[in-house]
Amino acid sequence: MSNGATSLLSGSSGNIMTSPIMNNGSSANLSTSQSISSPIPSLSSIPLPSFGKSSDILVPVVLWCGSPTHWITSIIITPDKKTIITGSQSGHLSISSISLDQGKENQFTPKILAIGHENPITCLALGEFERKEVVISAATDGSMAVWSITDGLCLLSTVSHFLSFSPTQMTILPNRKQVAVCGKGSNSIFIVDIHSLRIVSTITDHMDWVTSLFSCTMQQDNTSMLLSGSLDGIIRFWLLRAGDQDMPLQVIDSRSSIPNYTLDDAPLSIKFSPNGKSLLVVSKNNWSIFTTQNSRLLYSIRCPCTTLEEKLSGLPTSGGWFGGAFVDNTMVLVWNKEGRGFLYKVDQSDLKSFSLGDPLPIEGSSPINSTLLSSSLSKSYGSLSSSQSFLNKTTDTINNSNIITPDYSAINFTYQAPGIQTPQLLLTFSSNDSNKTLSPTSNGLNGTTAAATSNTTRNNYNESLQKIGAATCFGNIFIVGDPNGHIKIWVIPVNSEQLLNPQPGKRMPLREPNLQGSISDGWKSVENKTKMRSKVTASLVLDDSMILIRGYEDGSISTSKLPSDLFPKIYPASHNSKVNYLMSSPPSNQKRLLFSASNDCTIKVWDLSTFKLLHTFSHHTGPVYSIFSLPHSRRNTFISISEDKTIGMYSMEDLSCKHMFGVHSSSISKVYWKNEQGYLMVETIDGSVSIWEIGSGELEGVVYGQNAKDILDNSELLSNNWKQQESKIHLSGLHYPNKSLVYTHKNDPPIQTLFLNIKAISNEITVLSEQRNKDSLNPNGSSGVNGSLTKDLNQLVSIFSYLIPWNMDRNLDPLFSKDFQLRAPLPDFSFGLLGHGGNMSLLTPMVSSSAGKVQCSETLTAQTTLAAISLGRSILRVGGMENIIVQLTNFYCATLPESLQGYVYPDFSYLAQYCQDVNDDVMVSARSIFRTSIEKMPSSAFKNIVNSYCDVLNADCLGPLERARAIIVLAIITSNRTNTDFNTAFSAKIGSELQRMIYKGSGNLTIIAVELLGKGFQLWKDSIKDLPGLLKCLFALTMQADPLASTAKNTLLLIGSADPKTFIQVIGDEISNESTNTTCKVHGIVLIGSLIKKDPDCVLPFLPRAIDSIIKSLDPHALVLREACIRQTTAVLHLMVNKYPMVSFHHDTQRLVLGTLDGLVVIYDLKTATRWHRFESFKSLITAVTFNENGKMLACYSSKENEIKIWQANTNFFGFNSQFSCIRTVSTIPSEKSNGFSPPPQPQPKTLPVPQQPLNQSSTRPIIPKIENVKLVWQSQNTLVLTKDDTNTLTLNIPSH
Repeated sequence: MSNGATSLLSGSSGNIMTSPIMNNGSSANLSTSQSISSPIPSLSSIPLPSFGKSSDILVPVVLWCGSPTHWITSIIITPDKKTIITGSQSGHLSISSISLDQGKENQFTPKILAIGHENPITCLALGEFERKEVVISAATDGSMAVWSITDGLCLLSTVSHFLSFSPTQMTILPNRKQVAVCGKGSNSIFIVDIHSLRIVSTITDHMDWVTSLFSCTMQQDNTSMLLSGSLDGIIRFWLLRAGDQDMPLQVIDSRSSIPNYTLDDAPLSIKFSPNGKSLLVVSKNNWSIFTTQNSRLLYSIRCPCTTLEEKLSGLPTSGGWFGGAFVDNTMVLVWNKEGRGFLYKVDQSDLKSFSLGDPLPIEGSSPINSTLLSSSLSKSYGSLSSSQSFLNKTTDTINNSNIITPDYSAINFTYQAPGIQTPQLLLTFSSNDSNKTLSPTSNGLNGTTAAATSNTTRNNYNESLQKIGAATCFGNIFIVGDPNGHIKIWVIPVNSEQLLNPQPGKRMPLREPNLQGSISDGWKSVENKTKMRSKVTASLVLDDSMILIRGYEDGSISTSKLPSDLFPKIYPASHNSKVNYLMSSPPSNQKRLLFSASNDCTIKVWDLSTFKLLHTFSHHTGPVYSIFSLPHSRRNTFISISEDKTIGMYSMEDLSCKHMFGVHSSSISKVYWKNEQGYLMVETIDGSVSIWEIGSGELEGVVYGQNAKDILDNSELLSNNWKQQESKIHLSGLHYPNKSLVYTHKNDPPIQTLFLNIKAISNEITVLSEQRNKDSLNPNGSSGVNGSLTKDLNQLVSIFSYLIPWNMDRNLDPLFSKDFQLRAPLPDFSFGLLGHGGNMSLLTPMVSSSAGKVQCSETLTAQTTLAAISLGRSILRVGGMENIIVQLTNFYCATLPESLQGYVYPDFSYLAQYCQDVNDDVMVSARSIFRTSIEKMPSSAFKNIVNSYCDVLNADCLGPLERARAIIVLAIITSNRTNTDFNTAFSAKIGSELQRMIYKGSGNLTIIAVELLGKGFQLWKDSIKDLPGLLKCLFALTMQADPLASTAKNTLLLIGSADPKTFIQVIGDEISNESTNTTCKVHGIVLIGSLIKKDPDCVLPFLPRAIDSIIKSLDPHALVLREACIRQTTAVLHLMVNKYPMVSFHHDTQRLVLGTLDGLVVIYDLKTATRWHRFESFKSLITAVTFNENGKMLACYSSKENEIKIWQANTNFFGFNSQFSCIRTVSTIPSEKSNGFSPPPQPQPKTLPVPQQPLNQSSTRPIIPKIENVKLVWQSQNTLVLTKDDTNTLTLNIPSH
């Protein structure tokens, strides 16, 4: 066996994931809760869409006042090479679009700033969430989150310390639904499912810290593999497939391969070559190539300027290698801590393939970052910080001598196997100095080169020492991000002649970046507008009055009215130094106070109405950087935190200082309290917790370690932390139209966010407008009260200006300005999305134009459009604005999609959530947007939408959330755009899925499924195999609580209109069934009556069955049933008599008569609840029947036979054996005879039957008879009047018999 490799050993049996055997022969330790290669876990833990619930529409509006800092700590690029995602030291996530198209101008556009993590983001990975591309982030506090790449919406997040370590590397697994994570100080690898953010497996076979990860899929059989490297130099190959217990897997021990192995030789990056023949291992000291076939080390190349001799000679420290990747099978790119990249040509022609086949790398893993090198491994990597310490020791020497430029072109081997062709340096990249050139040696071996050495300035030297934040290489794209938020991108010309056939000895210039950009570019417009003013350092919005208050670096304070104030008020020199924080007293009948904390060590109190200074607190000796009020009953008490390590407690009522707590041992980190016990706990950065008694201000004690943790875990955190503020948004969202919070991070400009609660604004407008109208009708009403209502109403209407598409339609802007008295909002603002856990994603000012909010993502378009149109409908209640709202609706739903390039159609699953909303304006608006968008959508876009949802529906592993969204959206689409071929193809599956949701019997998904089933019943009725069973289920749902009951009833009636036969049969059986309870019988009777009201024609052929079922409820032998049903039964029978001329009732005899379609007369006795008599009157349908006054004669009319027949019972008419005889037959055909009667029609000769047409022809469909406009009335005992169409009248005199 070759040097540097262990034997190939089999995995231990019984593990879900086959694991390698340790060198000592012990089996691997894999604790697992679920197979990694198994389908993703159930999504039942994720809340389903709130269909029909009163879910808030919270629209974040951020008021920018500057660019946040973005120290890049992690970076990744999407496979399409169009999007770059970066994580920062402050916990922000930035999403930027790039364009690297040849022949076009390259562009870098920061689009999204996502705020979620409270600590530096160290790891990023790309994955799949509900079949959409997402980025997964992990921060140093062990928190994780899943974000949409298109708009930054946080789909899922965890709390701090979800991971038991500080993560340093993360890679997506081949199924793209799980990630592997390793971290600081841990020998464990956690497998985390990104659909639930749960740890599903843990690998613990490494004996030391795991420092690197890599995953791939073997091309031959799609076998998934994970590679991991640890601090002790061990690299393990893990098979991610259940069942193969004896699959041999490799273990590479780099300690025996690299001479004088140190912790700086631990693997930081592991990558397979595309052909699987070799393995690239990058450590701080060396990058190495191993063969995968026999784990042989081919060579190791040392990073320049890492040895002690080089440092002592005056060379600048390089910080060591930082990462590397295969560009293709013949090129390797390796880069160092300064962002200098080295492209090498490697020869793999003589290497054998990997025993398991060719690997397919899973793209979507972030490289190592500066946090990993500077902090995560610094305690074990003893020499990682030695470069900086050495730099400090040699500063004087460097300042007094010329700087020696290192020879980066030299290839310094730490180890080289015999007979191996050495790599050749092809190209060099530098993120610092791009004007120098390099001359590689003629043979590419160690030796001297013509290195450029010259006198350089100290500034250039300092620049060369600048460390990058993160770097990555994807294919031929090399990206470097630095602590200033700058990003440089190189496109490696892999097909260029100079790289394919390099000429030894030729001078190779440092390649210029193809594209450069900065995250701060997204805020250039804001910076340009505010550069003439002092920097904003504090911000506050008074929610009740919509007043924006800002503090500035020069100590001044300004106030302005939102949403637009052309003349804000400036109060210069409010403080002598920077304003750090602003706070107001709670709203009350007393004067409103403003509290401002400053670097001048004071807290000042202002009367907001006059901005008069009321008091100054000067109890701190250092800058006061935070103030916040206590919650609950002590909200008139506030706390201050100062850099002098003290805390102050003050009263807002008498403006007095109650206590000063401190001085503490170190800077204050967080403040907690126990209100019931009256204690204040102060946590400092050294880990100590001081316990203070609030009443006396005395120090009770100081605790450390686990005791301190236990106390804080059972205490309430006090702070102005934005996460805590956000949690209050949801608690109070239903009561307040808008709530604000401010995000602050060190010296960044504050990010002031205003949350518009669209439903609360709508409800408030409704209440105020109704109250104002009521007061205006009251002559004794107070004008002052009415004026106050108008003021409040105008303020709510003014919020609508944030939703208006300003400067996009020349016809709309004047209307809004004139009729609404609105102006475009000031200052600059952007829309955003509020995601899981209160995490926010915000559009940058660069892309936040009026059109930008509908060009970003489906979710943002849906939220913006729904908010604008639903709030617009509510404003209609103010009166006189119908024309404007109609135009706005048409503009958003029709004009924009047709005219705006890059328009993104709304997320129909988002709209579907509100199609059953309890707020009428929201519900109607959601349905209108959905319908209009579908109807106006071009065929190509429509086809893409349908296909995307059908792909989700046809997926093998589909969670309930995905399936519900896909089915509901497809059902709405199908029912709104029926003239399409897609309905035929998918209607059966849609119908089956809707039935599946219905049979669950409860929940909001069932409500909308029930509605859609009825609305599109004709489309998917063929998929309903058991219609009677479905109708019984719907009938049961009608007796649930609303809105499910009312929705099920409407659907039943829709199906009843389409298939009345089955409806009457099922509901009639429910009424007639003796086992059915009384409530169900009553409900069934009411349903039949409802169908008769809705569609009397459809019930006409089935009246006999309906009446048979209904009158059974009047059985005199079942008194309880009769008493319970008599009111509803009477009402339905009365409805039949009024609706159908072929139904008549005689009150005295309690007889009900029905003339059927086949010419029969059926008489019911309601006293006994039985069918009393039946005889044939005509050969065809009976159009009308009626009893005479004494009930002894019955008139029957048939419009088809044009006859009226008078029937009379014999002497025992009211006996059991009564017989009916026809005493008169009258023709209704007009006659010229004076008496007005015509003789009976003569028998017509028989005709041959018409041949039947094929069944598939429309003429064979049964013709449902219609109720004719006919009245047959006895005017007296012997006078009968027939009226047709309210105009033609025929009067008959019937002699007495």
